[in-house]
Amino acid sequence: MLTDQEKESRILEKYNINIKFWEELSPDLAYILGFIAGDGCFKIFGKQKLIQFPSIDIEILEKIKIMAGLNHKIYCQKPKKESCKPLYILTIKNRTICNLLQNKWNIHPRKTWNQGDYSYVLPYFRDFLRGFLDTDGCIGVYKFKGEKSTPKINCYFSGVDGVFIKWIYNTIIKETNLKGVFYRYPKIKNKSLNYSINFRGIKAYKLLQYIYYDSEDKILSLKRKRDIFENYQTKEDNNAWTLRYKGTSKQAVLGLLS
Repeated sequence: MLTDQEKESRILEKYNINIKFWEELSPDLAYILGFIAGDGCFKIFGKQKLIQFPSIDIEILEKIKIMAGLNHKIYCQKPKKESCKPLYILTIKNRTICNLLQNKWNIHPRKTWNQGDYSYVLPYFRDFLRGFLDTDGCIGVYKFKGEKSTPKINCYFSGVDGVFIKWIYNTIIKETNLKGVFYRYPKIKNKSLNYSINFRGIKAYKLLQYIYYDSEDKILSLKRKRDIFENYQTKEDNNAWTLRYKGTSKQAVLGLLS
């Protein structure tokens, strides 16, 4: 009879799983850990462990599969309402990978309310932050009521674990010297609190430059969100730069902001 370890070795060999990817911290693994910190779900059922990656964007799950050396199926969960989008789920039940996530990378069940210590990702914090942005973050170009200026780019992150969100905010300040707005809501007794970090205008622009430091084919990112930033860079911000920096070329302005 085969031992559990021998069974696991055969599974790794049969499905050609790149276990080395999960053993050493890299920009791609840091992104995936940020993705897990946002919307990932780690479960334990007796001896069985699994990690799930849910997303309405199947393309990012396909990218994760390729980068992480996985060949697991991505399942589609049909929406209950016609107005909702289908949810795609990538599930990993491999014991070796799950043990690494739990014991080495501090991923554990019920992480929504009590995130682990992610200080080890500091060498690749921008990649971790990009993974978190692609799950529990948002990028948008807005013109707020009463404003006469052109629309400004906004970037924010949110979560229910205040300690973790505060760590994200403090690390952003330390790494980029950019300060946004940290707040919690709603301010009502006996209501579940959410914590958010918001960056707006030039600060959001500079933060997103820091996050998207390389081309799409070289670093993992969600195309839908990245496109908002890149379209803003190339088209929607032209008027804003013209008004703010009269007589200065856009290339010079972007140099000032880098």
